[in-house]
Amino acid sequence: MALQCLNGGRLIFNQTSNKSYCECNSCYEGIQCEEKDLTNSKIEFNLDKDRLIVYSIYLCLSLVNNLLSLTIFQGSKRIRRTNIGIYLIIYSCISLIGSILLVVGQSVQYFKPHPFANNEELSEVFYCFLEKSGYQITALLCLWLSALVALERSLIISFNFKMNATRRRSIVILVPFFCFTAIIGILFLFYRCVATTPDTEPYQRLTSGWIYTAAGLGGLIYFLATIFILISFSSHVYHYGTGGKSKKKIFFILLKKHLFIFIPSIVYVLCVVPYQIWFMFRSPRQAYFGCGISTAEYYYKIILQTLPNIPTIVTWCIFVYPSNVHMTEFYTNTWIGKRLAMCRIWM
Repeated sequence: MALQCLNGGRLIFNQTSNKSYCECNSCYEGIQCEEKDLTNSKIEFNLDKDRLIVYSIYLCLSLVNNLLSLTIFQGSKRIRRTNIGIYLIIYSCISLIGSILLVVGQSVQYFKPHPFANNEELSEVFYCFLEKSGYQITALLCLWLSALVALERSLIISFNFKMNATRRRSIVILVPFFCFTAIIGILFLFYRCVATTPDTEPYQRLTSGWIYTAAGLGGLIYFLATIFILISFSSHVYHYGTGGKSKKKIFFILLKKHLFIFIPSIVYVLCVVPYQIWFMFRSPRQAYFGCGISTAEYYYKIILQTLPNIPTIVTWCIFVYPSNVHMTEFYTNTWIGKRLAMCRIWM
């Protein structure tokens, strides 16, 4: 039986747990938001407005980060001709598209322009297609691309792969990834944005299975990259000696030197995991924005719920700034970088 949300509640589907739940408005509670909670003080919040404000801030940050990153990736031939450069150029473009989709989708939810003003069903379908399905696909692609960047860097460090030997490897890898994403996108459009019925439920589960596989594949790539790098560090310490220093100290020196490789994966874990942990351990009847929550808790939960969007926004901060190679190219091959370098000299 399809779960129906009452009293203005919104049906939310969590892809990690493959379960649907109702996000209740105001002081309603229950599995279908069917019960009114009269024991707590009623605090009214404009959730759509607040989300729009947060997503608009994220869009501004995304424009700054991704346009700066594209300036470097496009302006530096040394980076552009590498596999990593190809991945990051596509990552930045997809990140910008995802940020725009978030703002457009939430704007429709808040302003309800014609023809959505008097058609709640059309508004929800559009919201699902644009923000949920469209953004989920872009976020999934960004996860894969960031994992491929980590894998490429690990291959360079561990197996002495040449950075600029050929871009063929990136093209060969990206083709099946995009085909895989196209399948997920089609399943999303046909089965995620419709009501759950006995006929559609198996296909919705299939869609969730594809999503789990895709996210797990990104995590697996990150894991393999980490293993390759740690094995390389251990091999370096073992074969080339320690120069009078302890093996542990040499290992941590190497780890610190290559810390920029691990920053994207650390950011993904810190931003994505907290909300998923809450969802796993919540009560089935517990609404995320429950009745009577304080203003501080409300805004804390808004931030927690939107944290998974951060990794696709801060491209510059997690990929460019920590890398000495990319920052050198930034200061020598971009107009902004050259001006900043001159300012640093004057200071």
